Amino acid sequence: MRATERQTLPIPFGHRVYVVSDLSLSPTSNEASRPLHEMIDLLDNIDDPAVVVVAGNLLHPSGTSDLATFVDATLSVLPGLVRAISSFTRAPGHRLVGDRAAAPHYLRLNLSRPLGEALALQPLSGHGVGSVMVHADIGVQVGQRRLGQLGV
Repeated sequence: MRATERQTLPIPFGHRVYVVSDLSLSPTSNEASRPLHEMIDLLDNIDDPAVVVVAGNLLHPSGTSDLATFVDATLSVLPGLVRAISSFTRAPGHRLVGDRAAAPHYLRLNLSRPLGEALALQPLSGHGVGSVMVHADIGVQVGQRRLGQLGV
């Protein structure tokens, strides 16, 4: 049994966190699909300081794909998503944290850091520091309560 790779991300008071997963982007993805449309809409409409966590399956390469070629081909068919990610990540107080499948290319995708197997979000509130676990490919856990797989 191996240890779970876990990262911690402090969330300042007043910042929002959005968790998305299972976009499964590929060169055959269509920006008119509901999940992509909603992801673009989300990124375009966040005004307050926020972190968007991609908790797994951002990309869906085949087992034989050259990942660099796959990422290039995928991004070339998703100009609206590329624009939304770029605009979102340029805004002060905005961060996009990506899944580990995209880790070799996370800078090209404007992800501020790749997600490990688990990410501990530590939101600061008027009641102190809380803890929310985001497990890659599993879902979100608050305390002992697992909330399940989340998607856009």
